[in-house]
Amino acid sequence: MLPATTLLALLPLALTAPTSHRRTVEPSRAFGLIASRSGTPIHLQPITASNSGLFIGLPTSAYCPSPPVPDCAGYSNDTLLICGSQTGSATGCSMDAAVPGGQQLYVDGTTGVLNYTEPHSGYIPPGAITSGFKYSPGNATGDGGQSLGSFGFCAEQAEGLYACPVEGVKGVWVVKAPVKGVEVALCLGMGVLTAGSNATAWEYT
Repeated sequence: MLPATTLLALLPLALTAPTSHRRTVEPSRAFGLIASRSGTPIHLQPITASNSGLFIGLPTSAYCPSPPVPDCAGYSNDTLLICGSQTGSATGCSMDAAVPGGQQLYVDGTTGVLNYTEPHSGYIPPGAITSGFKYSPGNATGDGGQSLGSFGFCAEQAEGLYACPVEGVKGVWVVKAPVKGVEVALCLGMGVLTAGSNATAWEYT
């Protein structure tokens, strides 16, 4: 495992949106995700939102309609989440999206994939798990920064997060929780690091 100072130096690679695409929100309210599994292709790779799910190896799929949104330049193209608790306890989480109605994060009860609701739709499929996410933010550092935090999943039905190769697409992994009936033998169990951000997106597709 690399020291936190080295990991922090790598964060610009994971959160690449330029400053002009950021707007200020509550400090440490949002965070980005980075996969952690030493000695594997996924190590220190950003976890991104795409096609209503979380992936490694795909660019973030964020969108801002202009018009009617008057200032799309003020929104980020980073993948960012917010959670209802910052104490490390099990909780619900959402994408950090400004679109009315928000976009809730959930684990699909059939596939185990970490998905999020579509913009302008609160639909969550039957059997999905909407709680059990654990977020522990990093601590404040002496130079005014923040150390890396952690993100995980623990529910009665499943525990842990995995990166599973997408069949037929080299270098792309989908993030899953090991719910009952989901095969993870070909997947990589992983830790997930978090980096606080002052950005937010309009919506994720």
